[in-house]
Amino acid sequence: MRPGPPLQSSVELAPVLGLADAIVDLVQSGKTLLAHHLVELTTLGKASARLVACRGMFLSEPDRIGPMARALTSLLRVP
Repeated sequence: MRPGPPLQSSVELAPVLGLADAIVDLVQSGKTLLAHHLVELTTLGKASARLVACRGMFLSEPDRIGPMARALTSLLRVP
């Protein structure tokens, strides 16, 4: 298949529209893949988010880093 312009959203539609034979996509639950009748062939890797902050800044100016750290922590799912 000849490369075309890069897709920017809804890449799951590319195989349905005949624009691609397969896609590489970052997924959280896989619901969108199932909704488009796609199947996972392999896992290329796993990803996770990290908040990286300078320890000195965190200690010297906690009002700048603290709110973001608390907001992100509040979104974590505890099993």
